[in-house]
Amino acid sequence: MNVTPLESRFDTYQYYRQAVADLIALAQRELVIFDPDLGETGLESRAGIDNLTRFLNAHRDNTLRAVLHEPGRVERNCPRLMALLKLRGHCISFRQSPEDLRRLTDCFMAADRRHALVRFHADHARGKLLIEQPDDVGGWWKRFDALWEISSPSLSGTTLGI
Repeated sequence: MNVTPLESRFDTYQYYRQAVADLIALAQRELVIFDPDLGETGLESRAGIDNLTRFLNAHRDNTLRAVLHEPGRVERNCPRLMALLKLRGHCISFRQSPEDLRRLTDCFMAADRRHALVRFHADHARGKLLIEQPDDVGGWWKRFDALWEISSPSLSGTTLGI
């Protein structure tokens, strides 16, 4: 896929949710997310689930990893995401950030180490979409990997019990 490098800025949730959809459409193999609870992403919408499903179905090795401050919100309020996790749990992983890092207020998504979507503060829509910017995205990817390593497994698509 030949994509022209671009940096675009946004300041409304409508444009943010469109940027989320655009980023998922660009993802070829790996999508990572760092967010308080996915509440503003639009991923729970039908279109959001369709976009994630298309990405995950495009190749058997495609993966989605997310570090959340409050994964319980997804479990309680996102039945479509939980159904997708149950169906595709082998390629979706959620972790919860350590308590001492839940004060971090930015959030971001990145795809294939080439594209990223950054909100500067989780309480505001303002941010930027980076397309085909591997040098800039590299720092966000390293940050995600560090967060992933120190976070604990959380949501699962399976129910354990006796």
